[in-house]
Amino acid sequence: MISIGPLALSTTVAVGFLSAIFMFVLAAYLDKRYQLDLERRLWWMVLAALVVGRAVFVAQYWHDYKYNLWGVVGIQDGGFHLVAALSVLFIALIYQAYKHKPQRRAMAQLVGFSLVFSVLTASLAAHFFPAPQQINTSELALTQLQGQLVSLAEFSDKPMVLNLWASWCPPCRAEMPVMAEAQKQNPDLHFVFVNQGESVQVIEQFLQSQNLELEHVLSDISSTLLHSIQGRALPTTLFITTQGHVVDVRMGELSQASLAAYLKRLR
Repeated sequence: MISIGPLALSTTVAVGFLSAIFMFVLAAYLDKRYQLDLERRLWWMVLAALVVGRAVFVAQYWHDYKYNLWGVVGIQDGGFHLVAALSVLFIALIYQAYKHKPQRRAMAQLVGFSLVFSVLTASLAAHFFPAPQQINTSELALTQLQGQLVSLAEFSDKPMVLNLWASWCPPCRAEMPVMAEAQKQNPDLHFVFVNQGESVQVIEQFLQSQNLELEHVLSDISSTLLHSIQGRALPTTLFITTQGHVVDVRMGELSQASLAAYLKRLR
C-alpha cells in the first residue's frame, strides 16, 4: 500500500498507473522523434485491454453480478482479470508491429523500456512498501464488544478474513452487507471485523442502525492492528491462512464478486 498525502493506493494499482504514464510519455516521445502515430493507437489498445480485463472477470463471476447490473461498471470493487488484459495488450502490440513495418523498431523500444520500467517500479514498491506476509495472531489482543480481551490466535483454527473498518468510512459501510452475507455462507472461514479507533458504543450504534448481524466484531481503539500492518486506508481486508500467512490484502471496497475471488484463492 502506497500513501501520498490523503491519497492511498494499493501497490499493484500504483505500479500499473505509473507504468501506463511511462508508456504514454515514451510513445509521445517516439511519435515526435520518428513522426509516428503510436500514442493515439496506444490509447485504444490500453482501453481495449482494460475493458476485456473487466469483462472476463464479470463473466467469471456472472452469478454475483446478474442481479446487480450496476455492479458491472462498479470498478471500485477491484474485480479485474489481469492476465486477460495483459494478453490483449500484448496481442495488440504484436499486431500493430506486424501491420506497420516501419514502426517495428519504435514498437520494440516502447515494449522493452516499458517492461524494464514496470519491473523496476514493482521492485522498488515491494522494497519500500512491503505488503504484510505474516500475521503473528498470538501477539494481537483486541477487545470484544462485551469488554473481554481476545487474541486473534483464537481464530487460527480456520482460514481468516480479517476486515479493518470504521463506521465513518463510506466504503466500509457499503461492503458490510456483503461481508455479513459471506460470513453466513462460509462457515468454514472465520470473518473477523476489527473496528479501528472507535468506542464500543459507537460500534454498537452503527450495527443496530444498519441492522447488521455480525459475529466476531472487535474493537481496536488505538488502531494498533492497522499500524502493525502499515495500513494507510480503510477498509483494509487481509486473507490469512491457519498458519498466519497473508495470502492477499485488499485495500478498498469489496463486492460480492471480488470477495468471492479472494475467498477462492484463500481456500
